[in-house]
Amino acid sequence: MFKQKEKQGDELLDEAKRLGVATDGIIPGVISIGGIREAVLQERVRSAKNTKYAQLTWIVALISAIASLVSAIAAWIAISK
Repeated sequence: MFKQKEKQGDELLDEAKRLGVATDGIIPGVISIGGIREAVLQERVRSAKNTKYAQLTWIVALISAIASLVSAIAAWIAISK
């Protein structure tokens, strides 16, 4: 699996805002004081992306369960005749 290079600077702030991530104490242009603030923001962005992916996975699992239920009902009707 290929890992994408994590965004930095203004790109990181833009992505954080797009995902609704808190940017407490982060000032554009002064984001990388020792890399600590930037690393914290990168972790927040990663966490937000993981949460978004987990929500999508839950929806796919629900759709799959519903399709299985419909299939089971169809099979039950077919053999009950």
